[in-house]
Amino acid sequence: MIDKKRVLAEFLELIAIPCSTHDERQIGDLLTKRLQELGGTVREDKAGEAIGGNCGNLVADFPATDGLESLPTVMLTAHMDCVEPCAGIHPVIEDGIIRSDGTTILGADDKAGVTAILEVLRQLREHAIPHGPLQVVFTVAEENGVHGSQHLDSSLLHAD
Repeated sequence: MIDKKRVLAEFLELIAIPCSTHDERQIGDLLTKRLQELGGTVREDKAGEAIGGNCGNLVADFPATDGLESLPTVMLTAHMDCVEPCAGIHPVIEDGIIRSDGTTILGADDKAGVTAILEVLRQLREHAIPHGPLQVVFTVAEENGVHGSQHLDSSLLHAD
């Protein structure tokens, strides 16, 4: 069921977006749009302001399919920032393995997690897979000591 070509294309798109710690606005805006397109209600907290960044944590809620609202809410989470140098990434694919060209990091931490979550949401939607409520959390400033998570507005969370 997983659309491998789509997953690869999205991963390569995401790793091309610079997302230094405290400078996650570009990836945050893209992910907000994608989550909304997939049916989520997205809220951004004030963590970015609290830690001197330009983007807060994203919390998206996805309703359960009809009749499954009473199931526990499952949370899927990943972070948006990368270690340096994360701009100008040039991936190389050899024998099915994706690597950096050696001049930068690859950015798989945590673009691989973000890509996987987006594909799960697409699969659920495209194949009308029954599911309980979902909550997706994309945090900022993970790489410098999980500061985004430390400043996450817990009032937005309700996952079981």
